[in-house]
Amino acid sequence: LASAELSINAASRWHHDLTGFEFSLRRANTDTLAEPARAGAFDFPFDAITRINRAGFNYQGDYTERSWARTTFGYEFEDEHGVTGNLPASVSTGIRRNHAVYGQQFLEIGRLSAVGGVRFVHNESFGNKAVPRIALGFTALQGGQIFSGTRLRFSYAEGIKEPTFAESFGNGGGFPTAPNPNLKPERARAFEAGIEQKFKEKYALSATYFNNLFRDKIDFNFFGTCNTFCGQYVNVNEALAHGAELEFHGRPLTKLSLDAAYAYTSTQIIKQ
Repeated sequence: LASAELSINAASRWHHDLTGFEFSLRRANTDTLAEPARAGAFDFPFDAITRINRAGFNYQGDYTERSWARTTFGYEFEDEHGVTGNLPASVSTGIRRNHAVYGQQFLEIGRLSAVGGVRFVHNESFGNKAVPRIALGFTALQGGQIFSGTRLRFSYAEGIKEPTFAESFGNGGGFPTAPNPNLKPERARAFEAGIEQKFKEKYALSATYFNNLFRDKIDFNFFGTCNTFCGQYVNVNEALAHGAELEFHGRPLTKLSLDAAYAYTSTQIIKQ
């Protein structure tokens, strides 16, 4: 693994970051002996290899328009290729070149702060996806003898996780995995809403509700037409996780602090 980063402070309002990286994975798993007396029909010689290389670069620019406004944008490129399988002939090869552009705007005006952004991805395995993000915060109450600050917050975001190289292109080794060119990325949608209440600047109580929906989870599916270990990665099910979190922070004395937290989570499989 190697990477290099160039950081440039240009004009007073501009900042640039350029990063290049290289990742190389080499793995070998070899067994030259067949010992059926120990493991029956499941013990056989194999020479399994994995050779994967990822390389790319990322540019990010930040422009500070005012003390209360900042714009962020960027571009990413990644080249991924490799070979997996069982030598000498039963191997799977693949290559995908991925692009992404993104932008984000931050604003802080009076008691209101807001962040909004979107990321657009072109992946040669699953095509095009756009994932948005927004976060809002509002100070409803300032000062006061007892209630020294009330802050409301809300966020909504979507995300994706690309299939791994072996999941998309298969593995031709001793336990063959068929390629799945139609495999979709795992998707998630998340939003949360919460409130933070301060008391006399020494104590704070916060409560948050969260709701996360997961789609197109990737799982291994066995084939009935070949041996026990033959199959393919596929997209399955839809699941929901939601719940609440409570946090309490206090400092009654200079050398004494108190912290407590409680979280409740409920999960449900919506589609098998």
